[in-house]
Amino acid sequence: MARPRQFDEDTVLDAAMAVFWAKGYEATSIADLMAVMNLKKGSIYKAFTDKRTLFVMALERYMERNFTGFKQMLEGHESPLAALGHVLHNIVSEEHLSTAEAGGGQCVVNGCFMVNAIVELAPHDEEFKHILQRQVARIEQLLEDTIFQGQGFGEIRTDRDAADLAQGLMVFIQGLQTDARCGFPKDKTERLCRMVMDDMRQKRAA
Repeated sequence: MARPRQFDEDTVLDAAMAVFWAKGYEATSIADLMAVMNLKKGSIYKAFTDKRTLFVMALERYMERNFTGFKQMLEGHESPLAALGHVLHNIVSEEHLSTAEAGGGQCVVNGCFMVNAIVELAPHDEEFKHILQRQVARIEQLLEDTIFQGQGFGEIRTDRDAADLAQGLMVFIQGLQTDARCGFPKDKTERLCRMVMDDMRQKRAA
């Protein structure tokens, strides 16, 4: 009879996610994972097979939360355009508050775990590329639905397809998340967000 696990899987996956998020896949060692998960090497391999499998589980856990949070950010606003503005405002605020202690007392911005994985792994790993492409497509669909609704309300420009506007907005969002990790100032990103929102808006005839 198999012995029951002596740990809570949600707790240890959250711990693994935190260290992968802060350090990236390649730079995270089994020793790092043992320390944050409070598990021995054998227990980690027995429960999760290997570092790669553990990373995929942690990444998918993050992406599901990310998708749910994104969907919630778009809900309950006076208009679709206001919903999109709220998303950009929240992303800027969250990215500039998402910090972790680094060596030497420095404070570094973690950025978006998904975007970090895209930059590190997608260019040379087909499995991760497909996982990340599916997540990007899910979020783009939320944006496209909101933009299409805003076009119907006459507040979002109709000279471009909703799908194209959604893809462009998604690229901008990913850029925001990368900028935050590079330490770009918040006032700069807020100004760029205002420019994007102004470009999205339906222009009234003079």
